[in-house]
Amino acid sequence: MRSVRPGRRWRSGSHLLGDIPLRRLPDVAFALTSPRHAAAAFAVLCAAANAQAETPGLRMMPDGSRDLYVGAGIASAPKTAGAADRETRGALLLQMQWSSGIFLSGLTLGMHLSDSPTVEAGPLLTIESGRSASGSQTLTGIGGIDGTAAGSTLIGGLQPARTVMVQRYTEIQARPEAGGFFHYNFDRSLRVMTTALYGGGNDRNGLVLTATLQKALPAMPAHHHVAVSAGASWANGPYLRSWFGTAPVTQPDGRMTVGYAPSAGLRDVQAALNWNWELGSMWLLSSQVAVTRLMDDAARSPLTDRRNTVAVRTGLAYRF
Repeated sequence: MRSVRPGRRWRSGSHLLGDIPLRRLPDVAFALTSPRHAAAAFAVLCAAANAQAETPGLRMMPDGSRDLYVGAGIASAPKTAGAADRETRGALLLQMQWSSGIFLSGLTLGMHLSDSPTVEAGPLLTIESGRSASGSQTLTGIGGIDGTAAGSTLIGGLQPARTVMVQRYTEIQARPEAGGFFHYNFDRSLRVMTTALYGGGNDRNGLVLTATLQKALPAMPAHHHVAVSAGASWANGPYLRSWFGTAPVTQPDGRMTVGYAPSAGLRDVQAALNWNWELGSMWLLSSQVAVTRLMDDAARSPLTDRRNTVAVRTGLAYRF
């Protein structure tokens, strides 16, 4: 008789894989409480230089077993962080979890190292979506900025004119990121989630720390599970300069406009509403509306058109 790995009937998160225009919205994700589908809540792989890797909650599974969800979804979101232009694209849903604690959630690979009913922790390996020169995310920012704001640096030695032409976007290659996660479950409906990821940005030395508080709402109709979450992300200077910085530009008349080099600080705050609807014993419809507000130097970047952005996504998954 096979033994059962200790776990709990918490929710689980995953990512919409593929050509999605946002980078990990961090995790304000699709992670929801579902006693019946403990591993079936899906998160969108967000780009836009935003995000936290989603980690499925460890659940009770017989030794040697695995849990697999595959499906398709669609997302509408800004082309990149702070952009006014939006994109709507389809995506592949994928999540797999083994009784050993190893899980694959979209482009994130990780492992649960704790059997505690209150603590989830372990390593993470993921892929940071890049950005093309047009501003679109490769895996799947833009108004007036006071460049003299505290915490930022002007490159080039010149004061910005009232109208300054800056180079729009620089290309950012997709990069692997490594780090870890630590989640604490206060009870079955409330948890705090934290992640740390290193390796993003053009110089592969970007660091992003994210913390999110998530609450599952009680007294929902049968087969419906709703959760709300709020979080914040901090990034170091190299990461913010890759995604929100601009280089000095020489104009045709020989003049040089200043560049913009943000410093380490709070990147954004996020809030999300997540809804899971069990359509049967094997099917799950998972949806999310998420609002992100850029902060500090990220909000002051010349690449930022809109400080506040909204992303909407939904996906249908089948459990094998």
